[in-house]
Amino acid sequence: MEEKRKYVRLETLVKVKCNSLSGGSAAPETYTKDLSIGGVRIELNESLQPKTVIGIEIMLPGEGSWLKAKGEVAWQEQVIKKGKVLHETGINFCDLDIESKIKLKQYLSNLVRTMIDQE
Repeated sequence: MEEKRKYVRLETLVKVKCNSLSGGSAAPETYTKDLSIGGVRIELNESLQPKTVIGIEIMLPGEGSWLKAKGEVAWQEQVIKKGKVLHETGINFCDLDIESKIKLKQYLSNLVRTMIDQE
């Protein structure tokens, strides 16, 4: 399968909340599995169709407020964890303001530096 991402995703646990724009909560509060400047992979309680747009809030370590964005579901795969059905979901950011993008880039750059320093 050919990789279609524009940005490398880094494995990191960052607190995130997602809200279906149809009113329901796709995940009250969860953690990222990986993250990039272009998107995120998380596990949701709700099954969503590709191209569904959802609201996303991300709490980067050291930040005092949530970064807010909209994301479009790229793919979803059902997984079972501890007997519970979840939906591992790839989301592409489609609306991330410039300030949030800068903070996210800084976080990811620091994460890469930390990874390099540990080698």
